[in-house]
Amino acid sequence: MSINSPSTASRLGQGLGRAVSVVLRIEARFWNALGRVGIPKAIFRLLMWLVRLAAVVVLLAWSAGVVVPVIGLLAIAYYLSRSTSGEASLEGSGSSAIGSQFETEEGYQTGLQGFGYYDANGLKQHD
Repeated sequence: MSINSPSTASRLGQGLGRAVSVVLRIEARFWNALGRVGIPKAIFRLLMWLVRLAAVVVLLAWSAGVVVPVIGLLAIAYYLSRSTSGEASLEGSGSSAIGSQFETEEGYQTGLQGFGYYDANGLKQHD
């Protein structure tokens, strides 16, 4: 591999550029052929922009149909990963969510009764 060899991104960009130029040439041929029919310029330009707008709307709708489900699946996976890790820690302790907060830590902390020294059971010892 030499220093001047194009990267993958460069090759993909060039390929995408060629594809876009082919589509634009086909579009130009189509509009030139339609323009020779004798349609007035104002109607012709309006039709041209409406077709382009419709193409953009179709592409946006298609991409939303692909992107929205992917984002939804990622959100569900995130929610499930957050909820299962919390449930697993509560199942092993055999206690309520409030009590499990204090069972693992002993010392000075802010708890349900304010700041102070809490024992392993979550009870405040002194002020």
